[in-house]
Amino acid sequence: MAITDGLYELRSMLLTSMCADISSGSTAKGANVQLYATNDTDAQKFVITATDTDEWSIVNAKSAMYVDVNGGAAANGTNVQQWTSNGTRAQRWKIMDSGNTETVNGVSCPVVTIGSYVTADGATYVMDVKAAMTTNSTNIQIWTANSTDAQSFALLPTTRYDSGMPVPSGLGWAESVGGVGQTSLPGAATLYPCWSFTDAWGDLSTHGFEYSYRTRSTADDSATPGSWGTWSAWTTASVTTDGTRAWLTSGISGTVAVGYKSMDVNLRVRPTATVGGVDYHGAATSVVLTALYVPTVSVSAAALGPDAVTLAVGTTYGGGTTDVRVTSLYHGTTEYLAEPVAASGTGATLYVDVPLTALTDVPNPSTVTSLDVTLEVGTDQYAPRGSQTESAVTYGWDAKATLSLTPTLDWTTMPATLLATIGVGDVKRGWVFVEGEARELDVASGKAAVPYPFGVACSYYVSGEKSDGTAFGGYVGTIGATDSNKAAPCHAWNWDGKAFMLAVNSGQVVTSRNVTGVSAAHDLLSRPWQAVTFAETMHGSVDAAGVLYGNTGVGTLMELVRAHHALYRAPSGEMMDVAIDGVQYESAKNMTNVAVSMTQEAR
Repeated sequence: MAITDGLYELRSMLLTSMCADISSGSTAKGANVQLYATNDTDAQKFVITATDTDEWSIVNAKSAMYVDVNGGAAANGTNVQQWTSNGTRAQRWKIMDSGNTETVNGVSCPVVTIGSYVTADGATYVMDVKAAMTTNSTNIQIWTANSTDAQSFALLPTTRYDSGMPVPSGLGWAESVGGVGQTSLPGAATLYPCWSFTDAWGDLSTHGFEYSYRTRSTADDSATPGSWGTWSAWTTASVTTDGTRAWLTSGISGTVAVGYKSMDVNLRVRPTATVGGVDYHGAATSVVLTALYVPTVSVSAAALGPDAVTLAVGTTYGGGTTDVRVTSLYHGTTEYLAEPVAASGTGATLYVDVPLTALTDVPNPSTVTSLDVTLEVGTDQYAPRGSQTESAVTYGWDAKATLSLTPTLDWTTMPATLLATIGVGDVKRGWVFVEGEARELDVASGKAAVPYPFGVACSYYVSGEKSDGTAFGGYVGTIGATDSNKAAPCHAWNWDGKAFMLAVNSGQVVTSRNVTGVSAAHDLLSRPWQAVTFAETMHGSVDAAGVLYGNTGVGTLMELVRAHHALYRAPSGEMMDVAIDGVQYESAKNMTNVAVSMTQEAR
C-alpha cells in the first residue's frame, strides 16, 4: 500500500505492541531512539514527510527534532538519535515498502524497512533493533540489511496526544439512543455505548470522539471467559447528545453467539480535536461491558393436561436455564389467560404448564385446534422481558398419540367403560379426556378406562409424557352414538367389584318405574341382608326385564339376588342406587327371560 505523508507510530515487527521511542520523552539533542512499549505519548509519534523522490524525513512529534544517524557513520551498530535539522545525509531516510501489511489495533499497516542515506543507495544500512530484543529501552541502531523482523516496522497512522483534553466518564450500555447506561444488558442486534463528557471548548462542534473495542466470550459450559480478541481501529464516533451525555448513534453489535452465555466488550472512548490543521486526541476511558445471551425461543405446540395446558417451548440456550413468562393465551378474540404464568427449564425443550386455575375457560380441543401465545423471555442471568407472539400454535402435539377403543365393556366399575389403548410406545404418564374429563392412563397396560357413551356422542383427546421426557397428545375425534364399538343396550348392575347384565328383551328397552314418593330416613335393618341406611328412599318399584347372557364372567344372577344392594344402569343410560326386591325368570329353548324388581334409593 502506498506510503503517504503523515503522523505514524513505528511498530516493531518483532512485537507490534512495542515501537520506536525517544528516551524519557526528552527534547534534547542527542536523546536516544530506543524500543519501548507503546504508551500513546508524542515521544513515540513521528511525522514522516517526503522531501524528494525516495527520500523522507522523520521528525519526532514532541521534540520536533529529526531522527538522525550519529555522526552519519556508515557502520554496523551506529546509534540512531534525535538531532536538530542539519540537512545532512544522516537525517535522510529511504522507506522501502515490503508489499506486506500487518493489522495493528484494527488498522491495516504497511510493513516497511527504513534505510539510511549514509550510503548513496540508502539501502545498505537500515534501522535495526539491537540483537532483535523486545525489552524496554532496547537500542535502535543501523545495521547491514538482512530482511529480519528486527529491521521491519509497521507504520501505524496516529494523531497527537493532548493530556489537557477532557476525559469521557461513565461509560455504559444503553438499549437505545437516550437510554440509561448499564454494565450488563441482554444481548441485541445493536447496543448503544454511552458516556458523559465535559465540553471544554464550549460545544461539540469544536471536538468529537473516537471509540475502539475488543471482545471475548464465555462458553455455556465454562465459568471462565476466553481470550480477548484484537482491538478494533480507532473510529470517529457519530454521536447523539443530550446535555453532557453522548450515545453512539449507530451502536455496536451486542449479539452473543449460540453456545456462549455472555460476551464481554472492552470499550474505550477518547476525545478528539483539530487545531491549526493538526489532529489531536486526549486520554481514553476504558470499561468492560457485558452482553448476555438472549435465547431464541419458539412455541411448537400446546396440549391439554389434567391440571394445565402445557406449552412445548424450544430454546437455543442449552447451557443454562431459560425463563419465560406467558402473558397471553388466546384463540381468535377469546382470551383464556386470566393472569401471567412464569416457568423455567433447561435443555433444548422445556414444558411450560399453564394451570387451569389461571384460565378463564379451558380451550376445548374438539373445537380449538390452535392457540396464539404471547410471552416474555429471559435466562438465569436476567428476568424475562420483551414481548414475543407465537401465532397459530398447534393445540395438540405434532406427534399425536393414537387412540383405539375396544368393544369389550369393563363392568368391574360403574359406569361401564371401554378400554382405550394409547399407541405411543414407552409412556411415563398419560390421560384420556372425554368431554374435558380426564381419565388417567394405566402405564403398565398402556390403556385407560374411558366412559362408555351410552347412546351419546363423545369427544376424545389424549395427552401425556413419554419416559424420555417428550410429550404426546392431540384431539382424536368423536365416538358416535352408533359407533361400531358400541355394544347393544343392556341392563347392568354393579356391586362389590362384581357386575351383571341383561340384554334388552326382543330389542326393546324395558325398564318400568312406579315412584310413589319420598320419605324421611329409611333403615333397611329389617332386611335379611347387610344393613344399609339411606338419607331417603324412593318408595316405589323399579322393574327391569331382559335376556340372560350365557356368562358375564364377573357375576351371576344368584349372586345378584344375594347381594340385594347394587348400582343399576338402565339401557337408556340412567343410573341409580337400588335394593333388589326379587328376581323372576323363565327359560324357553336357549333363552332365559329375567325380570328384576328393585326399590330406588337416594343416598
